Amino acid sequence: MIREELGLPIDSLLSLYVGGIDPRKNVLFLLDVFEQVVSKFPDAKLVLAGNHKNDKFYPGFSARLAELNLGSAVIQLGFFPDEKLPKLYQAADLFVFPSLYEGFGLPVLEAARSGLPVIAGNNSSIPELLGVDYPLLSDNNLEEWSSRIVQLLESQTQREKLSELGIVRGNMFSWDKTAESTLKAYQRFTELGAM
Repeated sequence: MIREELGLPIDSLLSLYVGGIDPRKNVLFLLDVFEQVVSKFPDAKLVLAGNHKNDKFYPGFSARLAELNLGSAVIQLGFFPDEKLPKLYQAADLFVFPSLYEGFGLPVLEAARSGLPVIAGNNSSIPELLGVDYPLLSDNNLEEWSSRIVQLLESQTQREKLSELGIVRGNMFSWDKTAESTLKAYQRFTELGAM
């Protein structure tokens, strides 16, 4: 079983976050959200993957984690190699991404393409990645975020619906398509320059 292989709890519902902990990523807000989630759904776990302990923002993160008394509900995996990320996405029940700004949002796309339901903010590049039909949340709305996470943890049907939307949308993006588009753009600019 994938969870056993990764050292994750087998019987808990897992919400996954992959990324940094700088203020733009809004992870302290995610901890506040998860405090409310755990009060309504005690078996929920938040899994964090990233090289956080070497980050200059880790002391503030660690202090907030202790202040909220979330130690047993938050699993810090540390650095997670790219080649193992697909297994991590398969092991989780939800992907949570409270970032306030993303130039592209690769973790969101990776999670969606893997079929993991995504909970993310309606900002920057995220709406373009997930599409107009995907329900996105208001930034820093504690009640909206915690309610949505609980709702999805309780409903396999809703998770499956978001999973299907995410796979369809995620498959619209690929490195091959990116290379083709880039090549076409270069060709177009070369033609314009020759005129």
